Amino acid sequence: MANKKIDFLNNKELLRNLLKQADLINTISGGRIDPTVKIKTDDEGIVISINAPSIPLEAYNIILDGNQLTVLYTINIKEKQDESLPMFTRAFEVPSIVNTDKIEGVFKESMLTLILPFKNPNRLQKIIPKRSIE
Repeated sequence: MANKKIDFLNNKELLRNLLKQADLINTISGGRIDPTVKIKTDDEGIVISINAPSIPLEAYNIILDGNQLTVLYTINIKEKQDESLPMFTRAFEVPSIVNTDKIEGVFKESMLTLILPFKNPNRLQKIIPKRSIE
């Protein structure tokens, strides 16, 4: 049998599969996945970025319940098709100024970005007039 060399650094599919297995073994052993979460607010709305390398889009679930937005992802157990192992859960409170009908999730290169647009971005700040009573 000839020795076949595998170029680990250039084989992205192999690296992804190895990372998924490492994540699963870590979680089963009592560890957990702790992705990077960044929250930014600008004039248009709120942007939540979740970076979890090796987690595919299909593993994510995004649930809006009232003013609570929950992001979780699971990994299916191969032996049992209908069972999954929760890997990460994070809940965010959605302010009343967010247009919940227009919330969207965009996935690109292991980054899930949630866009929460404001209802009326031009009217967020209001200066309250004051007067003196004598």
